[in-house]
Amino acid sequence: MKIEINKSKQKVIVKKVNALMDLCDRLEQDVQQSQEYSAVLMRCCLWEVFEGEKELNKNIIILVKK
Repeated sequence: MKIEINKSKQKVIVKKVNALMDLCDRLEQDVQQSQEYSAVLMRCCLWEVFEGEKELNKNIIILVKK
């Protein structure tokens, strides 16, 4: 089965496909950036939890020694 499409319609289709591919590329970049931000946020949260706990323990020890 062969479908004939004139040149002007082909150009419109190609233009639309290219626009959609550009959108996909931008969305992929956005997702990757969001994943990087998420990883940094997780590291910061974990650092705060564990380092903050160390600071709290130091303060408790200092108070107990007084």
